[in-house]
Amino acid sequence: MSFQIEINEKLVTVKLEKKKNIKHVYLRVINPSLVQIRTNIYFTLYDAKELIERKISWIENSILKLEE
Repeated sequence: MSFQIEINEKLVTVKLEKKKNIKHVYLRVINPSLVQIRTNIYFTLYDAKELIERKISWIENSILKLEE
């Protein structure tokens, strides 16, 4: 499942991967236009958007590092 968000006036795709045997939430910036969230099957789309809101500054910094 994937959706798009706007960060620094750029559209970024968020790929939400749900797996049965994961206990935690893993957030990765793959490239400046793709963010990956890997989590268990009970994590909802609302939870993913809330996680991104909480970690927006970290995501912005990671994207800036990758663009350099």
